[in-house]
Amino acid sequence: MEKYYRHFKGNLYKLIGLAKDSETLEEMVVYQALYGERQMWVRPADMFFGKVERDGKEMERFQEVFDVDERFKDAARLIVNSQSSLRSNLQRKLAISYARAGRILDQLEGAGIVGPMDGKLPRDVLVKDTDRLEQILVHYEPIPKAYDDGSAGRSMEKIIDELYWETMRQ
Repeated sequence: MEKYYRHFKGNLYKLIGLAKDSETLEEMVVYQALYGERQMWVRPADMFFGKVERDGKEMERFQEVFDVDERFKDAARLIVNSQSSLRSNLQRKLAISYARAGRILDQLEGAGIVGPMDGKLPRDVLVKDTDRLEQILVHYEPIPKAYDDGSAGRSMEKIIDELYWETMRQ
């Protein structure tokens, strides 16, 4: 499973793996920038997973983030504000397909925002206030994907949603 981290200064990185320095046997982290030229970097593991001080506060140098759908945060806010996890609400209000709404609900379950499916009943909304929700959302981010042609083209999910809604209007 791929792991992603946000540097305390804001940029996203993909963890490539752990390695040992051939001379010192020090454990190193190999990671790749998910911006610009997507350069590869190496850093001692204790530094990568360590803490830094910024503006008088101690924080993690790199904080793990989890890859989610681009509409994940919108869906989470909609569900917590309405205290309703109906898939049809997500479809209508976010203009997404049935399948995509289901995948987002599964991601929201993984984040502990909604409960598991219970037959045909809506999932329980586990997070009751927006302050708690925002603390959770910090750890979830749609990760930019590399495209074979090097372009930042539309994601497959966006294309499917556009086709779905186009057929619904006909």
